[in-house]
Amino acid sequence: MMSSPEDDAICPVHGWMSHVFLHEAAHAVAAIDRDIEFRHVTITTPAGWTKDHPDGIALGGLYLDPPASRWVESQPLKAYEMVLAGSLAEREALGHWLPEGYAGDLRIFRLGAGLLEATAQEALEQLLGKSIRDVIESVKNWIVAEYRRIRVVVEALAGVSSGTQPTRLDYASGPWSLSYAQACAQLARKGKPE
Repeated sequence: MMSSPEDDAICPVHGWMSHVFLHEAAHAVAAIDRDIEFRHVTITTPAGWTKDHPDGIALGGLYLDPPASRWVESQPLKAYEMVLAGSLAEREALGHWLPEGYAGDLRIFRLGAGLLEATAQEALEQLLGKSIRDVIESVKNWIVAEYRRIRVVVEALAGVSSGTQPTRLDYASGPWSLSYAQACAQLARKGKPE
């Protein structure tokens, strides 16, 4: 659990950092497991939220090579699983997700797939080759099975060692970032089952 140095209006229960570190780490591990290479996974500080994303607030991100169609069209099911992993990890571990993250992730997937917001569920399921319900269940099961590895990436991103006590991070130590190679190396060193 991560906490910010000040009161948190985004999620007063867990703190925005808990959500965002977990969300982005889950995206990263899901991408690695699905052979979707990314440039880096980054968590920004509040000062970077509007500077880096003038069209909306992004608290962090998994940065893939554009355009999104490059990684969505070639393997839509894997891409959709990777997109869902962030918010579903939040919900599994914290009991809820930040709605803006979920909506933003789905928007990126839809853009990459060439789907309109109003696309019928049937069209999405045809693209995926599975029901959305089945994909969600599969990703939830993957999160439970791989939660330890997701935590390894959370801790590597934050620069903290594993522990059960909440970690307080100062904004001065951010933004926080790992490249694809760094995330893979952390998983190779610490992410193996015991």
